[in-house]
Amino acid sequence: MSSRARLSVLLSALLPCFALGCAGDMTTDASVVTPASAAATAAQDCDDIQDVSLTARLNTLYLVDPYVDASRIDVETHRCIVTLRGRVPDVNTRDRAASMARDVEGVRHVRNRLEVVLASAAAGRDPS
Repeated sequence: MSSRARLSVLLSALLPCFALGCAGDMTTDASVVTPASAAATAAQDCDDIQDVSLTARLNTLYLVDPYVDASRIDVETHRCIVTLRGRVPDVNTRDRAASMARDVEGVRHVRNRLEVVLASAAAGRDPS
């Protein structure tokens, strides 16, 4: 569906809310929504386009960050949950990458699977 068609559907769905005043609708009260149904709704709200967008934003942030080597980090996003994998030189870089991911709007959770590999340990390995 094109972005113009999505916008049209969204506006047509919101128009009755504005006309009828949905602020007084009790079903929009957060106290009515149970945590399980809220999580299910949140997962439904996140689609493949948002996942791709979040991944691209994070890759771009890592690319321009002077302390994080983007080539060492693999970013995967599924249902707005980000998983970071790869090898980084120290704990500070690992924590910085996770913190940057958490700060991106739309990210619901970050799974930090980055492995810290000290430069001296990596240099001593046999490449074969």
